[in-house]
Amino acid sequence: MSARVVFDLDGTLIDSAKDIQKIANDCLATVGAAPVSMDEPQSFVGNGIGVFVEKMRAARNIPDSEQGRLLADLTVRYDHAVELTETYPGVIAALEKIGGRHRLGICTNKLHRPCMAVLRHVKIDHLFASIWVGDNPLGRKPDPAPLLAALKELGDGPSLFGGDSEVDAETA
Repeated sequence: MSARVVFDLDGTLIDSAKDIQKIANDCLATVGAAPVSMDEPQSFVGNGIGVFVEKMRAARNIPDSEQGRLLADLTVRYDHAVELTETYPGVIAALEKIGGRHRLGICTNKLHRPCMAVLRHVKIDHLFASIWVGDNPLGRKPDPAPLLAALKELGDGPSLFGGDSEVDAETA
């Protein structure tokens, strides 16, 4: 029997840290704040773009009043932040092998446009029969609703969810 295998995206299948750092620093520059290191943005991700901006602001003591403007700016930049992103070694071959036997899906807190842009950029968009993103109407991880929707869309069978964070563990 074929299984349903759903993956998180950032940090699980793709390494988007360089793109995320770049757009974070571009946004921070607009308010005269110091840039973030490569490691800092990794501690901001996992709960969606709004929380990312909150954590980024807190790390640079940027007032709450800048949340909306920085969120809008980062969202626009995020739509096209794919040039430095790549799959982790072996991911494409593994997905092709797993996908030959099982039905694949994505459940991520990444917004729809950036998700689709990055999947196309790394040439794996065609491998997934179900893609649930952070701006879906059901909510974001750790709420299990988008994961359950992805599994339902993939049909019946045993289920597996692969991720890389505490948010993913709580979702599962």
